[in-house]
Amino acid sequence: METSLLAFATDLYDEGLDTVLGNLQDRAGVDGLTLAVAYHDARDLFPHNPVHKVRYLEGGAVFFSPDEARYEGLQLQPRAAELARSGDPLGDLCAAASGRGMSVNAWAVFLHNDRLGFTHPECATQNAFGDRYLTDLCPSNPEVRAYARALASDVARYEISTILAESLHFHGLAHGYHHERYFEELGTVGIYLLGLCFCAHCLESARRTGVDADMVHRLVRDELGRRFAGDVSSEDSGELTRDRLAAFGGEQLLGYLDARMQTVASLTADVSAAAADEGANLAFLDLSGADSDTRKYRSIC
Repeated sequence: METSLLAFATDLYDEGLDTVLGNLQDRAGVDGLTLAVAYHDARDLFPHNPVHKVRYLEGGAVFFSPDEARYEGLQLQPRAAELARSGDPLGDLCAAASGRGMSVNAWAVFLHNDRLGFTHPECATQNAFGDRYLTDLCPSNPEVRAYARALASDVARYEISTILAESLHFHGLAHGYHHERYFEELGTVGIYLLGLCFCAHCLESARRTGVDADMVHRLVRDELGRRFAGDVSSEDSGELTRDRLAAFGGEQLLGYLDARMQTVASLTADVSAAAADEGANLAFLDLSGADSDTRKYRSIC
């Protein structure tokens, strides 16, 4: 079994690339390293870091040198992190790891990107009331899909084994931005419905499968309006299942959700093919079940 450690580019530059790889190989017996090559905002504690014990990561940035030709004509463009403007963290890692016989993987957060969402709100998901979730790019949007394919292709041109994909799907309502507040009790179903996307591209995707997308849109908007007015049962909690959603929205709502799953499946196939064309595999980072804090990031379409 091969082993790999997740790391940020700042870890390598602060502690020293040779030091990190030496510790991994000689002390921990780890086979390789998985570098975060595209990431969102975060504040982390690094007790071992000799430069900063607490770091703010540069959000919405990529930690390699983008090949601009791969994004030519695309609305969404990658922004190189400060470290990647003065060097190439992924390229440096691949060269150093190769000399030690170690493998390199790339950890990429694809669609959870507030920098791109705030700059291009038309590419973000949109709830039943028309509000955009600017931290989450919509998998149905053609520009988003083109960017995801280009990003995978760009990363895969390096000497890596696997792209470890995160956020290559629709997102729920929670874990979208900083200091989120939900003072209203909407129930399990209500929270889920408020996270559904009804942008023009999602509506059209559902229509192509025979779903009355406009009816589903009205149904969800009206149901949320009822819940905003305080009409929520004390029993409206617990696990969210298709049966519970069917009891509320019937086959049309389930059809809308199935269309979302088809959207994610086709996007995944496109991104996987883009990586494969450059000789890399695509896998998913699955945090579900790790603990109660990470389970909230799990998304069902």
